Amino acid sequence: MSSNTSNVYQVDPVCIEEYKNFKLRRKHKWVCFSIIEDASQQKIHTVKSVESDKSKDVSDLIHSLSEHECCYVVYEHEYTTKDGRKTDKLFFITWNPRAAATSLQMDYLTGRSAIRDICDGCFDLSATSGSDIKTGVLGNDADDSDEDDNGDDWMDN
Repeated sequence: MSSNTSNVYQVDPVCIEEYKNFKLRRKHKWVCFSIIEDASQQKIHTVKSVESDKSKDVSDLIHSLSEHECCYVVYEHEYTTKDGRKTDKLFFITWNPRAAATSLQMDYLTGRSAIRDICDGCFDLSATSGSDIKTGVLGNDADDSDEDDNGDDWMDN
């Protein structure tokens, strides 16, 4: 990335604090970040929303995302291993839905590294549909057949 690009995209300190709450303090199930543009046309990553209800799952995350707006999400996926241990994986999801404006998609792809740098310890996942998120998070356990049952069929149009 050129130094010119890194100067354009800044990270609000609140993003850093919320990521610490997410990763170290385990206070949130997921945190969504978005990009806003200030009066001087500087692009700033901000916290868009926070979900603290630990009972929420990947389907709830998918339903919370807009089909027309891009964002970044850090998500904690909890699961039980084959030998019965409870564990989790943290994901950094770049949400670029197909229905979002091309200029918005490009903005989120260009600005990704500025916010990604603060979100250490996460697996990367790029998604344009809910099924991308399910497959990326659940792997072989993803059930493609429940996609229409969950009401996220708009993501596949």
